[in-house]
Amino acid sequence: MESHIRYIKIKEKDKYLAIPIQAEKEKKKLFLREGGDFCTELNIPVGTGEEGIYEHDFFAYIPLQPYQGKELALEGEVTEAFLESIMVTDDRIKNRKHRPLLHFTPDYGWINDPNGLVYQNGVYHLYFQYNPFDTQWDNMSWGHAVSTDLTHWEQKDTVLFPDADGTIFSGCGLVNEFGLLDLPKEALLFYYSAAGSANKLSEGKSFVQKLAYSLDQGKTLIKGKTVLPAICKENRDPKVFWHEESKAYIMCLWLENNEFALLRSLDLKHFEISQRFELDGGFECPDLFRLSLESHGQSADKWVFWCADGFYYMGDFDGYEFHTDGIRREAYQTKIPYAAQTISNVGERVISIPWLRTKTKDGLYTGCMGLPREFSLIEKEGEPVLRQSLAREIEEKKKLVFSEHTKSDINLCWEKETLIVTIETPHTFEKGFTGRILGSEITYDAASGVLKVEEDEITIKQEVSDFCMIFDRGVIEITANNDIIYAVFEVEDKPLEREILLNCGEDAKFCLYEIIS
Repeated sequence: MESHIRYIKIKEKDKYLAIPIQAEKEKKKLFLREGGDFCTELNIPVGTGEEGIYEHDFFAYIPLQPYQGKELALEGEVTEAFLESIMVTDDRIKNRKHRPLLHFTPDYGWINDPNGLVYQNGVYHLYFQYNPFDTQWDNMSWGHAVSTDLTHWEQKDTVLFPDADGTIFSGCGLVNEFGLLDLPKEALLFYYSAAGSANKLSEGKSFVQKLAYSLDQGKTLIKGKTVLPAICKENRDPKVFWHEESKAYIMCLWLENNEFALLRSLDLKHFEISQRFELDGGFECPDLFRLSLESHGQSADKWVFWCADGFYYMGDFDGYEFHTDGIRREAYQTKIPYAAQTISNVGERVISIPWLRTKTKDGLYTGCMGLPREFSLIEKEGEPVLRQSLAREIEEKKKLVFSEHTKSDINLCWEKETLIVTIETPHTFEKGFTGRILGSEITYDAASGVLKVEEDEITIKQEVSDFCMIFDRGVIEITANNDIIYAVFEVEDKPLEREILLNCGEDAKFCLYEIIS
């Protein structure tokens, strides 16, 4: 295809460049250039336009604040109809119909790993791996959403796009509490992986760890320098936190295969390796945090090293090295949650948000985020076990609307769009339960331990005394046994099916909750 170019003069108050997307069409390269400098490189699914009309499924938006008063060149082997359909606009069009209400979804496009999770001045910031230009993985950028209650999220402008160092892979966020890097204490700092050679502009470059920062409370991010050259070919996913006992910042980094590194820094710009180690089955997106275990009236700290699959390893950490007890534990019972990250600057709380690998919906978006869950440790049969409870901000919004001991069948009609169901027995389930809730068949057989949601099933390898099931328009999160069992299921959303039918066959307490605004 012949290359075409279009020049657009950006005015002082212009807000967005709106690029029309025909999702999952053949992709073509589009370069944005300002003067002699390439700003970004994108793979855009480009369709055909007839008689000056270019159809689209949605628009992807590039903020124009960095280019106001300048001239942008848009060039690539794309059609003239496509180039001419690109608009300058003041508004981002959103289509939020038929969406989960509790689980964050993007306005349009593809999302995966949560990134840069940080709390500041009453606001939770959720950055995330984002391709606003298609419903498939590509063009890795950082999207941004905010919340004041971990329940209601609002998507903001995309903050990082691919550049000459590569596409923008995963990373973390923290508050510059000691005023380092010649930046104010209020600055937000972000460490991320620049995926060299992942695009044409960065051809021949390696994966490196870079710094970005924000001086406007996370609204815009300014790209800084490389803080860590390549250690391995695709080393990535830095997670940085302050370790008070050894008075240093610690970076967790995935290297390759099941190998990880811990690095230390006193100034947040020079990091030195203190340990390289392997973990059985461990892979990418590392995190390291401390949890307290209450046992027999006494409290003891345990360090937990976390990986993308929800595998976690308990052990000791002295600021230099982590030593595991050798046991790989699994936090997830299903494969939908992945790549969770904990939120920084929340004190001693450990709040985790995973990416949920859900399918494309309505041809508009792919993927969503799991509900924020607060981690703690409890003792079970003499061993510490991870507990994943709803963040208290969500718990505080639960309102009990129905409660009954299930000596007979439950048969109700529910008109709300979200629903929380709990079932508890005095000891453990002897038989289990069967039910149809908002159109989804759910059964639990106590004899086999099989929990089945529609056609998907898991086997719970322990006796169960309680279930909590959260229904949110096609996403069901289930926990059991005081939140130590956690599973996520994706089902078809059936908005016209409002019935709740349940048969426990034993004396169990059934409760129904709604989430209040």
